[in-house]
Parts: sequence; C-alpha cells; structure tokens
Amino acid sequence: MKKFTKTLAGILAGLTMLSGCGTEQATEGVETVTWYVPMLITGNGKQEVLDKVNDILETKYNLKLDLIGIDSGNYNNKMQVMNAGQEEYDLAFTSHWKNSYSTNVSNGVFYELTEEDLKKYAPKTYESMSDNVWKAVKIDGKIYAVPNWQIQTRAACIYTPKEFLDETGESLENIKTLDDITGYLRKVQAIHPNCNKIKAMWTQLMPYYNMIEIYEEKMPGAIVFNKEGKPEVINQYDTQEFTDYIDLRQDWVAEGLCTDKYLPDSNADKKEIKEEPIWVHVYSPGGDAILSQSRGYEMVFKQFSNAVMSSTGVTAALTGISATSKNPTAALKMIEVINTDAEVHNLLSYGIEGVDYVKTSENQIERKEEKTFRGVDNWMMGTIANTYLLSNQSPTLIEETKAFNDEAMPSPLLGFNANVDNLTLEISNCKTVINEYLEMLDLGLSDDAKLAEFRAKLDEAGVDKIVSELQSQIDEWYAAQ
Repeated sequence: MKKFTKTLAGILAGLTMLSGCGTEQATEGVETVTWYVPMLITGNGKQEVLDKVNDILETKYNLKLDLIGIDSGNYNNKMQVMNAGQEEYDLAFTSHWKNSYSTNVSNGVFYELTEEDLKKYAPKTYESMSDNVWKAVKIDGKIYAVPNWQIQTRAACIYTPKEFLDETGESLENIKTLDDITGYLRKVQAIHPNCNKIKAMWTQLMPYYNMIEIYEEKMPGAIVFNKEGKPEVINQYDTQEFTDYIDLRQDWVAEGLCTDKYLPDSNADKKEIKEEPIWVHVYSPGGDAILSQSRGYEMVFKQFSNAVMSSTGVTAALTGISATSKNPTAALKMIEVINTDAEVHNLLSYGIEGVDYVKTSENQIERKEEKTFRGVDNWMMGTIANTYLLSNQSPTLIEETKAFNDEAMPSPLLGFNANVDNLTLEISNCKTVINEYLEMLDLGLSDDAKLAEFRAKLDEAGVDKIVSELQSQIDEWYAAQ
C-alpha cells in the first residue's frame, strides 16, 4: 500500500528545495482537486453552480474543484479502467457496493490515512465521527477512505398509510413482531379485500432475525449479531429463520393478505387503491415524510427490530484519495471543506437559492420543478448534517439520525472488511442462483420444493467455499483484536 504520510513528506521535501519566495508562492497557489461521483450532474445552471462553488473554494481555501459525474451504471467499469491504467485523479466515491472499497485497498488504489493526517488536514471531520465509525472503515487496522456521515445503522421498519391505521383502529405501538403485522394485515383485509397490501423482502428483514450480511446485500455469508464470542459465519438461506420467513410469506399469499399480482392471471390492473401501500423496509429517520411526498398520501412508520451498526453500514458511502493523486494534502483538505462548509455542500447538492430551490424556513427548502440544477445526492459526499432538509422532512431529522446511529448495537464484526477477491467465481455463480430464485420465494409464490431446489443450487454454486473463506478471515481478524 502507498502510505499517505510518505507521499506528503515527499511533497513537502520538494517544496523546501525551492527558493524561499518560491516555496511561499507554491504553498499559496490554488490547487485543483478532481473528484469522481457515481451520478450525472445535470441542469441548465450546472456551470453557474460550479463556478459559484469555485469562487468560494478559491477565496476561502485556495482550492478548486473539478467535479466529474458518471452514470451510476457505468461507474464501476469507468473506475476499474482508470485504476488499472493508474490514471491521475484525486477523490472518488467508494463503498462496499460501488467501486469496491476492499478491492481498491487490496489493489493499492487509495492512500492510507493515518490519524495524524486526519487530525492535521481534516480535524473537524475526524472529530465529528465516533470511534465506532472509524473502526468500521479500517482494513487490517488502517484507514483508506473517509466515511460520508449519514444513516449507518440498519433496523427493520414498517411503513403504512395513516388511513389504514385510522380505519382499523390499530396503533403502531402494538406492532412489535411479524405476527403483529399479520394481525394488522387481517384487519386491513377486512376493509380492503382486493388491495395489494404489503411489500416485504428478506434482506430488509434480516435485522429482525438479528442477522447482518458480511460483505454484500443478498449474498450468502452473514452473522447473528447479538451473540457473544467469536462471530460464526452462516449461509443465511440455509437457516430455520429463512424457512420460517418463506413459510410466512406463503401463508400471507394463501390467506389473501399480500399480492398475487406477479402471477400470470392476477388481473393486477383491477386491484383496489394503491399497490402495496404497506411496506416493510429498513428504518430511515424522515422516511415517512419522503414516502408521503412521493405517494401523495400520509405515511407513518415504526421500527420493530434491533438496530445494528455494521462495517457495511458505514462503508455504504466513503470518499477515498487516489494513490495517483499528485496532491493528496489538497484532496484531504477538500474532504474537510465538504464536511464543514454548509454553503459549498448545499450548492453542490441543490444549486442556487431562488434559481434551483426556494427556502421555506431557515434550514428547509422546496426544489423547483423546472430543468434546474440537479447535483450530488447529499449522502454521497461529506455529511448530511450540512444539508438543507426538504420542506416535508422533520426539522429534527439530523438529531434523529445521530441518535439512531449512536444508540445502535455495534456489530461484533465492526472493523472487519472482507476480501472476496479469490471468491469471484463462487460469488458470480451464487448471484445467478439468487437472481433466479429469491424474488419468487420472497413473494411467497414458490413452494417448499423450490426452496429445497434453491438451497441445492447454492451448494452447487460454491456457497460452502464462501462461508469457509469468510470464517477463515474472521478467525484471523478476531485473533488479532
């Protein structure tokens, strides 16, 4: 791995070789930082926004930003080609699901960031995050990217139209288990017999069963996070919990409590009210407001499982400094800016006030509908604590998010990041099997024979090798703690 402090020392040594006034000139010069993100940046006012950002950066920080947005679907391939060719750039979005953090570290793509580096060039960013967050991004005890502070915790949650609660006389406080949800669905069924009532998927319900994936959503390899002692890797699809869940989904379909619209003769166009108005998903502070806005009717929600902070929760959004960067100090300074300067952050997310959005309160906005600036999603850079809230979001959303993260149970694997480079074939084979079987099982539209077939196909695809390799890595990591 290239070490950030060694490169920094080399840069400083090069500067001191210059004459006295030349050194001062080089230090005071504006430094351009190139930053890649996995989304297109659009709108008629794009250049005006970026010019305004750079006016601020140059005046206050002696920095300039060259922000490059790439279509999300092409981002992985683009970054792989750039990294393989050792093309020069400074910053890039990385995560466990996009532009793989662990693979990039294994391939020497990112600089190592020491505690000394972070405290010197990004002190407020470093201090703003908990020890658990920094622990979660470490690979072999070292940090190679800065977390984007956002929702970093997972818990199961039910979202439902308030209208249904009012009609049934049910209270969200009574919903604590899947059995309680079944009872609620029966009450809704009595009033809306033809409604596609609920959408629920296994991956979003894993925290309910106290399970968390180790390296990627849907992929085999998980742990039970509320057990003491050395974590044991399991194939979550070969557990009693998964069997119970599939049985429950089949019961819901048989009883008419959830959708049959995926069947050829479902007559889905004749269903009553909205499709799947009840939703079991991951808990997200403010999620009820976002759903209410997108659906056009009031939604309410309730968490009904333990919350867990895992390495994958934190590594869902990171910013890494490329090992090809000619000025990693400027890159780290830019990370500090995007984490501390709310004006820059909101310009890059929402554009210019009065042109791209209007304020409805001091910290809340409404975006304009015209073809105005559409920038970087606020969770994709820096901290959402800097961001404006939408007008229908809770004004205390940031405080709620902080409490949700801080109060979560830390995963026993916090700080472990799996290296799956030697499992490429097995992972590819398992993905093929999962794509073929999981959705229909998840919907309760497959029988027990299909469940057995699914498990047998995963065995053939090499699931045991995945579990064994992950356990071996965890054993080594655990022994070193």
